[in-house]
Amino acid sequence: MFKNERGDTIIEVLLAVTIFSMVAAGALSIMSQGTNTAQRAIEITLVRQHIDSQVEALRAAHHAAATEATIEGTQWEQLTDGVGALSSYDSSQSCPAGDEALDGKSFIINPVNAKKIPISQYETADAEPTLPPFAQLVKASDSDDFTSYGIWIEPSAEGINAATLEPGQYSFRVRACWSTAGLSTPSNLETVVRLYEI
Repeated sequence: MFKNERGDTIIEVLLAVTIFSMVAAGALSIMSQGTNTAQRAIEITLVRQHIDSQVEALRAAHHAAATEATIEGTQWEQLTDGVGALSSYDSSQSCPAGDEALDGKSFIINPVNAKKIPISQYETADAEPTLPPFAQLVKASDSDDFTSYGIWIEPSAEGINAATLEPGQYSFRVRACWSTAGLSTPSNLETVVRLYEI
């Protein structure tokens, strides 16, 4: 060691530690944002699959009622009961907290037996930490019953003039709402299905 060599001053050490801390914090923030974005992409894909299953169930019930002369009309009549009613919940604030927030007309369709399930079996996906992390239909382990966590169907006249909505014209809004990683507002997905009797 040379006599004239001197060590780093406390100021230089503190400056180096500060710069390193800022770089590390920035890198962690970017990694966290990337993870949250990937998580949201996966959730949207999975929720879209559940929404698509409900859309296909609606189309199948409509097709069965339209093509089978001997089919009982009660199932399709139950699905079309209340067309024109649209829930008044504000999707920008929070997910609806059950049947009352959805105005009592909403439902889901059991993917196993195509039966209408009243939305009284609906629960918000963020009501408890033990519930599913994103909107989905969950099958009971001991039966063919399903519970909806953040997915529902509303018989709706939105997009069609309610005054001219005639018998045989049906509009359904399949909606999903759930809390997602990294966002303060809930994620929402929806699609409108219009079915017509010929």
